[in-house]
Amino acid sequence: MKNLLFALLMVSSLYGYAQIDTDIYGTYDRGQHGDPQGFADLFVLKDHTFAIIFFGGGVVGTWKMEKDQVIFTPTAAPQTFALYGRHNPDLTDSTRIALMAFNDDDTFISLGRKQGAHDVMKRVFNPDANCVDFPNLMKFKGMQSQIAFTNRLYQREGASAILQDTYSFSNSSGYNDFIAYYYTPARSYRPFKAEVKKGGLQFAGDVITLKKPLPTKKEDLEMLNSFQHIELNPQEVQFNPYYGSYERGDVKKDNRNYTYNKKKNAWISPLNYTEGEEHKKSDNAFNQTNIIYVFDAIKPIKSKADFTVDEVPLFTRRCPEDK
Repeated sequence: MKNLLFALLMVSSLYGYAQIDTDIYGTYDRGQHGDPQGFADLFVLKDHTFAIIFFGGGVVGTWKMEKDQVIFTPTAAPQTFALYGRHNPDLTDSTRIALMAFNDDDTFISLGRKQGAHDVMKRVFNPDANCVDFPNLMKFKGMQSQIAFTNRLYQREGASAILQDTYSFSNSSGYNDFIAYYYTPARSYRPFKAEVKKGGLQFAGDVITLKKPLPTKKEDLEMLNSFQHIELNPQEVQFNPYYGSYERGDVKKDNRNYTYNKKKNAWISPLNYTEGEEHKKSDNAFNQTNIIYVFDAIKPIKSKADFTVDEVPLFTRRCPEDK
């Protein structure tokens, strides 16, 4: 009788956890309300993966149940900086770099080879930058043989200086159009928890975030699926002219909908593309997929190198009320 009672209790307990699992599948608003660029949605999915999609990027990972809590474990990128390049025929005598998420920490950039004992690394954003635009484009004359990045971690006052990893990318292919990514170091992607509450989840120090249904529209499901299976530091990335990421598979293999245009070095949808539209920004330009550019990964050389800091930032971003 005792064994039967124990078995019934175990089944009941397991059923309870399965029920909790089922209850948390959904969408949760994790944005900063009142800030149009503070949009962020957390998608808790049935295969025990999750995705946080926000303005200009996203985070993916896995989740598991521990009693009445959900433990979310983000997947960290294998490297801190990544650089992708392409030949842009429109940039005849200049080079352009789109800097993605470089405002998340103190980040620095160097163009060209070292001239002396130390590299001079220029600060990308002012400290505590806010109201940051998207994208942040750096444009300069000529072509650079090398581009290097580094970051400066938080350091306690009086502590010894920490020599940072510097990522140097050799531009041996002579690219003139780049997309650079900064991935916050892995320590910032620590697991986070939420308590399961009736109708939602409660994150630390926050009110209960109510659950909404998962997306059902085809285009939303395609976007979510692409984030679920996102490859960190892939061999190439695909974007439209206004830095909307193309997330519908490999455009180069979609022969039914795209053809390669050698003059533009781009993939064009013949049925939808209008000549010159890449130079005319519309209200929906970020989501347009009529012309897609493919950027190839450039392999970095990582080293620990001392550098001199130029503290004058490339970009100064402050909200109007902070000026």
